[in-house]
Amino acid sequence: MTSPPDTLDRTPAGAGEIWVLSGIASFGDAAQAVLGAAGDAGVALLWFVEPGTAAGESMPGIPLTLLGAREAPATEPAHLAPVDPDHPLLRSLLARVPAALERVGVRRWTASRLADGSGADVVARIEPSGDPAIVEKHDAHGRAIAFLVPANPSASDLPLPLGGGHAFVPLLAAALERLAPPAPLVIERRCGEPHGLGRDGGDASLVDRDGAPIPLARFADLAPGIYRLISPRLAAEGRVVIAADSRESDVGSAAASAIPPAALPATIAAGFPLLALVAGLLVLEAGLAYIASREERSR
Repeated sequence: MTSPPDTLDRTPAGAGEIWVLSGIASFGDAAQAVLGAAGDAGVALLWFVEPGTAAGESMPGIPLTLLGAREAPATEPAHLAPVDPDHPLLRSLLARVPAALERVGVRRWTASRLADGSGADVVARIEPSGDPAIVEKHDAHGRAIAFLVPANPSASDLPLPLGGGHAFVPLLAAALERLAPPAPLVIERRCGEPHGLGRDGGDASLVDRDGAPIPLARFADLAPGIYRLISPRLAAEGRVVIAADSRESDVGSAAASAIPPAALPATIAAGFPLLALVAGLLVLEAGLAYIASREERSR
């Protein structure tokens, strides 16, 4: 869905959606309110900031204040540089092409300032100016990413193929993966099996279908069913599916060694009355059939 900025106040928000904001020179008060409410509703924001965006504008979802457009002087070319090469937005790209960002020349961008204690991360900078190029805020209150370098050939080499391939496509794929709602952890076990959570299970708890909490220490005692898994270490609430022991559905013949010897006499004794009744019915049926056949021959 594509919506012009002046219609954002009529755009419904749905949890798990990703809104891409591009080509917006200024946000009105109504759009700011809608974007703030969308973030609270679970909508993630991906903002491509154009150098023409008004100075003083604030990005919804990221405490980032824009300071206006900047241009690299011809005598001092600018380029991208990673802040943390191991950041999830950069890890895959830089593992394949370590110098991928340094090869991206930048001619025009938007300068910005992060608020102190914002909790946002500057993923990449523009060198030599030091201005933020990619900023991410990813926490329990929302998810948002801002590209302050436009993917426009007139402004940067970001969309252009460089040595080793494009930088923009892997960055965009990583951004969408980061902004997508986290997939819930699903653990499937059979009765009596350990949970296998390791250190992540230290502060986890289970909740049954009636809402009753169950300590994780009782995992091996769980009856078959589906349980909620809650832990501050998990990005989303998980599920635990406990299946019945596989031996409960084994209809094959049991080996004699599977039955304790002490139980054999009691088992045979318990089954004898039923066997005697069945045998008696078979004898009675055979007798009735014999009598009926003799009467038929005598006619």
